[in-house]
Amino acid sequence: METSNIIVQKFSGVTVGSAKRMRKVLQLIKNSSQQNNVIVVMSAISPKKKIHGTTSKLIQATRDLLVKKATHSFEILNEIEENHINILNKLITENEELRLKTEKEIRAECDALRKFLKALEIIKEITPKSNDTILSTGEKLAGIIFTAFMKNEGLDTELIDFEKLVTDVSDDSLIDSNFYIKTLVPKITETLSNCKAKIPLITGFIGSFPSGIIETIGRGYSDFTASLVALAVNAKEVEIYKQISGIYSADPLIVPEAYVLPYITPEEASELVFYGLKTINPLCMDIARNQKIRIKSIDNPEHPGTLIGPYSEEYKDMKSTVVLIKKDVLIYNIHCRKGSVAHGTMKKVFETFNKFGIQLDLVATSQMNLSIALSSDYDKLDYVTAELKHIGKVSIRPHMAILSVVGRRLKNQVGFAGKLFTSLAENNINIHMISQGRSEINISCVINQEAKATALKSAYDLIYDGKIKINN
Repeated sequence: METSNIIVQKFSGVTVGSAKRMRKVLQLIKNSSQQNNVIVVMSAISPKKKIHGTTSKLIQATRDLLVKKATHSFEILNEIEENHINILNKLITENEELRLKTEKEIRAECDALRKFLKALEIIKEITPKSNDTILSTGEKLAGIIFTAFMKNEGLDTELIDFEKLVTDVSDDSLIDSNFYIKTLVPKITETLSNCKAKIPLITGFIGSFPSGIIETIGRGYSDFTASLVALAVNAKEVEIYKQISGIYSADPLIVPEAYVLPYITPEEASELVFYGLKTINPLCMDIARNQKIRIKSIDNPEHPGTLIGPYSEEYKDMKSTVVLIKKDVLIYNIHCRKGSVAHGTMKKVFETFNKFGIQLDLVATSQMNLSIALSSDYDKLDYVTAELKHIGKVSIRPHMAILSVVGRRLKNQVGFAGKLFTSLAENNINIHMISQGRSEINISCVINQEAKATALKSAYDLIYDGKIKINN
């Protein structure tokens, strides 16, 4: 392959969630391969939504096993197996030999997982590594089907399983951006150099981690795999195909006039992901500083989508301000007994939340109070409170949301925050917390969740209806 002419195409689970969608993906790959060398990265199949997908079902099967519902775990596996067989039967209808061979491979993978689950049921323990082994089945099954389908359609392809890419990592502290780039990228380069097929097809699962792949990389880890592959082969671009056409200026379900942003910086994308955007895995942003990543729609592949990548002057006139809402937030407030929030107090609070692995979204302090907005791990808050009760009185305010405005053009915009908060006040929206990062490309505030739609529209109108000018 000529590295300057490589495109990595990654397909999310929903884009390959049925035989019909797989046919659409295959045609897209065929078209792209006429002008470029293509590498395909495959996610586990999701028939409609991620929550109904193979990965989510495998997670549920694991949870059921832990609470002694093994029968349901095996029922889930049977359902996964039959769904994949049904898709296979719709894709390969004439080549009976290939269909039977592929069905045998699918059933062999599922049988191996059944034996593994039965062993875990006996020992009554599931480690993060065991959990990763279970999850890896999803990408394998999708890869087996799609490889067979590509061969059936006359494409020269080879399935490359990255399950063993991450090995001999015993400590989470050893895993950082250098680990991914300096350790994994060379392994990917070596593996792909041995592939003789014209179109390599890679599974998105890259191996087991000490704390588990979802804990370490997060959902959508195959996005990150595709980005690493692109870096390894010096690809022109990574194309990540979703159901949406890219990253919107706001939620189009709330703001119909919202549009797809043509370009955003990795820094802007990182802020968006932190405040609720689920379009792409957050670790991809480290790669995007040196590698172009494009979010595109499988239903409208001609649309250019949203490019995330290194900044250049050609992008300076492109609008990039996004208004978004992160819902299901609560405020955890500590009223300090000593009369002031001391340095040691904050240290203890942060250490306690970190101990239980709880991510903090926003933090605000005053003379006597420490307020924290968070949007996950609510079930662990009782443990946190038990350790912090000596510091002060704890109160919790649920049913909150975080309104964020993100964009590089916010820098040095005198008066923007004041006009934003005035606009919210004019719409009878109370602000409970305010935060602006050092980068000055994001301003956020916590509001009542019931006001989220009104707040989103108010902020959007302020920016895009000319009530305030966001300069270049």
